[in-house]
Amino acid sequence: DGVRADGKPWSMMTFHLWDGQRVAEVAAFGSAINGTLLSIRPGDTVGLTAAELGWREGLVQLRIDTRTTRIEIKSKD
Repeated sequence: DGVRADGKPWSMMTFHLWDGQRVAEVAAFGSAINGTLLSIRPGDTVGLTAAELGWREGLVQLRIDTRTTRIEIKSKD
């Protein structure tokens, strides 16, 4: 959590996904941070549909959009 230059609060969450060969960063901002994202644990299988694709410091970045992105989690347990 933080405060923007205009004084309004903001939140950001990131984590990294590895497909066995490559790494991608997943980023969520504000209301996109929900219980589903917060429940992800190391070793879980994560499926993302309709995330926005971008780049950050040479790394693929998948941005979560609350209106279009669907997240599916399969626990390793």
